[in-house]
Amino acid sequence: MAITKTLIANSSTRAVLKVSATAAADTTRLVVRAVATPASIASVTFVAATKTITRTLGSWISDFTAGSDVPVVGSLVSITFTGGTTLNVKTVVAVITSATILTVVNPCTIVNEGPVAISNVQWSGVWSDIGYVNEVAGSAFPTKANITKLKYSCSSTGTLEIARNSVVVTRLFGCGDLDGFGLAENNTFSLVVTFATGAGGTLIVELSKLD
Repeated sequence: MAITKTLIANSSTRAVLKVSATAAADTTRLVVRAVATPASIASVTFVAATKTITRTLGSWISDFTAGSDVPVVGSLVSITFTGGTTLNVKTVVAVITSATILTVVNPCTIVNEGPVAISNVQWSGVWSDIGYVNEVAGSAFPTKANITKLKYSCSSTGTLEIARNSVVVTRLFGCGDLDGFGLAENNTFSLVVTFATGAGGTLIVELSKLD
């Protein structure tokens, strides 16, 4: 089984993504960005050699607000440090490698510093079943998005399901083109795309960004 995702178009108001699968039971997640608003974080250490950002108190995962998809170990986050640091005032993309450790991904870098108390942290998460750097392609994913267009093609015996918050919001068969509607059910949650039966297929989905 293999599944690929491609960002076709992206703007401040919409994103168009393509998902292709080669086998049944392929599942992937098209993530809606969730935003974290933590209080100040005490005792954060930046290590350049290992590219790690480690905290001694609290959890990077639990900082994210309830009601959005919850990140897990292996998720990607974009984080901006503006207060409490003098050497790492910047935005980096990192993988959550444990509840207390972020590992910065290339080409981002950090400088040895700490422990320091961090304040005014701004960050967001873009997580999926894959977790590669290209998952953050542009700022494709808002915190709220309606499905406005669907183009899809499945094998003759195939079905395609889109779920949000564990609720199947649409189930598709064969091939088709749905345009001019705004599917708003559970629109603050990611889209979980499953090629449930058959031999895979292709889905192109347009999201209207509402936030």
